[in-house]
Amino acid sequence: MNVREWDSRAAYAACLVPNATASIENALHSTEEIFAFTECLLNRAAFDPYAVAHAVLGHFSIFKHIYTGFRDTKLLRVDTEQDFFSLVDNDLLVSLVDQGTRMHENANEVVVAYALSELVRRQIKIPKSLKEQVGLFYESPDFVLQVRRKDTMHEVVLSQVLPD
Repeated sequence: MNVREWDSRAAYAACLVPNATASIENALHSTEEIFAFTECLLNRAAFDPYAVAHAVLGHFSIFKHIYTGFRDTKLLRVDTEQDFFSLVDNDLLVSLVDQGTRMHENANEVVVAYALSELVRRQIKIPKSLKEQVGLFYESPDFVLQVRRKDTMHEVVLSQVLPD
């Protein structure tokens, strides 16, 4: 789907196709607004979670001014107005963690922190296959993530999402 402006009509049209992956990728890469993406999530558009996770990470990498973050050796504090993570299904959350922990970039750290925060809110641990990768990314099970969710700072200790 070739769209020049991502408005409600374009977002709705993207939701009607059998696979909205390309449309979601286009929307996330072409504008800093996430309206079309959130509409696709709300309307349960079908998409490839792995490809969309890559597009989400790219979105945060392209539009760096949409988030703030601070990191030291034991803490990461992040904030963005683009907190759509409560709308995301578990497969996409896990894909965001998987892809985001493959490379240390500020954008990846923000996205992974929000995804892990949402997994903790849902009381879901990451798959065992990602335990080592996530552990290496944060270096300690005691690492603390502080994630602004609406008007509240949600604190996650990494060990809360690591499988036994």
